[in-house]
Amino acid sequence: ERRAPAPVAGPALLWDGSTLSPGGRVSTDGAAFFCVDEGATSVIATQGWSSGTHTWTITLEHKGTGPNSGRDIYLGICTREAFDPRRYLNTIGYCLDRNGKIDSRTTRAPANRLLSYHQGDQITFTLNCDAGTLAVDVAGRQQAVIFPELPRGQTFYPAATCYMVADRLGIAAAGS
Repeated sequence: ERRAPAPVAGPALLWDGSTLSPGGRVSTDGAAFFCVDEGATSVIATQGWSSGTHTWTITLEHKGTGPNSGRDIYLGICTREAFDPRRYLNTIGYCLDRNGKIDSRTTRAPANRLLSYHQGDQITFTLNCDAGTLAVDVAGRQQAVIFPELPRGQTFYPAATCYMVADRLGIAAAGS
């Protein structure tokens, strides 16, 4: 009996600790990004794509505490050229904030909202570089194409911004 070869796993999708501002940290295994000081800090993943379809999941593992807890968490994509760890992702990339607001550096869409996400939720993104779309699934409760006309010919990286001490975001590849 002939068996099909086992699938070969691609490289792990990790947060790139070399891209952080001083207020952020990446776990030693690269799978989690967290804030150690209050204030915006952003990070991009170690891998980006310019063609094909790619899926990954970001988990809001822990939401910081205090009067501003969970404030200003942005999840989405960014090009390496536009990335700046001291700036909010909505000013340099394409993202969904914790309250479900769709936002980007080129488009302000305050009327377009999805469900908000909370501690423990998994937010799954699907980037179709060839079609120029970014879709999101918020904790299995709502799916939508949040950016239907991304610029073509650019390499996009998964990216995130957190603000509060103890905000913690995990990342994992869900398929390519």
